[in-house]
Amino acid sequence: MSRKDPLLNVSLCYFAGMLTGSAINPAFNLIVVACSTSAIACAAMGWIYSKSPVEIKNRMNERLFHSTILLSFFLLAQLNLSLCGYHYKITKITSFPSGKMKYTKMIIEDVIKRDSNKTIANAFNIDYQERIRLNFKNNNLEIEQGDTILGTVYIYPVLKNTEAKGFAKYLALDDIYSIGHIYPKTYRVAKEINCSNIFSIREVKKAYKNFINSIVKDKKRVGVIIALTTGYKGEIESDVVRSFSASGTMHLMAVSGLHVGFIHTILTWIFIILGRKRMALLLKSSLIISIIWTYAVFTDLQPSILRASIMVSCLEISKITSRVNHSLNSLAFASLMICIIDPLAFFSVGFRLSFAATLSIIIFQPIIYKLFIPKNIAEKYVWSSLSLSLCCQLGTLPLTLYYFGSFPTYFLLANLITIPLSALTIVSVLATILFQNTFMSGITVYALEFFSTGLVWVVNTIESLPYSTLNIK
Repeated sequence: MSRKDPLLNVSLCYFAGMLTGSAINPAFNLIVVACSTSAIACAAMGWIYSKSPVEIKNRMNERLFHSTILLSFFLLAQLNLSLCGYHYKITKITSFPSGKMKYTKMIIEDVIKRDSNKTIANAFNIDYQERIRLNFKNNNLEIEQGDTILGTVYIYPVLKNTEAKGFAKYLALDDIYSIGHIYPKTYRVAKEINCSNIFSIREVKKAYKNFINSIVKDKKRVGVIIALTTGYKGEIESDVVRSFSASGTMHLMAVSGLHVGFIHTILTWIFIILGRKRMALLLKSSLIISIIWTYAVFTDLQPSILRASIMVSCLEISKITSRVNHSLNSLAFASLMICIIDPLAFFSVGFRLSFAATLSIIIFQPIIYKLFIPKNIAEKYVWSSLSLSLCCQLGTLPLTLYYFGSFPTYFLLANLITIPLSALTIVSVLATILFQNTFMSGITVYALEFFSTGLVWVVNTIESLPYSTLNIK
């Protein structure tokens, strides 16, 4: 176990325990006994080690103590997985009658996707007390989170054959086991009315979407801006999603550490005015951590955002305490905390891609960056962006091929151009919000439209290039 990054091995052992527990489904009683025995042995060895004289400590087998710690976390992962009901979730059968047409009442929990042909949403069925994935056979712009749907639904269980196995598991981990189809003129919508909830996150997000729609008229750019700043991809049109995926820039549409990094950099520059004294440093770090976590809550605490927020918090705390921040240790700590609190987050594609990309950047980016010495600021930016994109893509390549079966050929070129454009778009959004109804509003709105238009144009152009995507499957 590394003294510099002690949590890295611990987190990897915990992840190994999650993988093992998901594959073999060991008996719960056996896991409890093994985990308890290992924890007791670990605590006893630690107590003996702390009370022993220095000469005895030097002769003790330190590796045995560390191995016991790793074994404890390996078993803890399996226990945690059993307690969260992982195997029950992926094998559960829906309580809805299969292939039946039902008049029922449902509450919209989240709108997943809107395009020209249909609207997809997750809902909670009050009659059967179960979640369901709804497909509305039209683009229903009036449906929002919290609305009540009353109407006729054609309900079918999620197919668990070979082709749909991954999709069925994805839905099952979200407690969804059936899909409902709703056709026009067969339902009505009861809008949510809750005046006491006006300052909730839901209302803030709704107000933000309405604000973006009021200043940007093009629907493609509206969807991109909302996804870029909140991670909500329900407003993006299908052809735009395809363009971002084919160009290797889809990570921009899923709010991640890159976005937190943008915000952290902006806040760091803004709060320079506070000075460098001890109290100023404490105030600056406290404000940065508070704003970052507010943004994390605004984006629904997605695993990739949680990981980045915890790492930024570790960085700011290290500044306050005058300690050296080790990136690998922070990454391991963040990932471990997320998976201990929510074991099912480990099976999220977003979490795995975020962890793999960050790990690859931390390990390989300094090595690759040293291969070329930039001579000026322009070369430094280009080489830094290229090496960062290369490490990120290489780190996520196995997962990308496994989950999506394709590889974006021009990802280096695409990220070199789109990352600064996305950063400028985010800055323009912040400026537009801050300077609305002032003499600066016209300039900020123009900048927002200019950068968002450029972003969409770049990904569309790169997608149109020959052999832009290599399909493996």
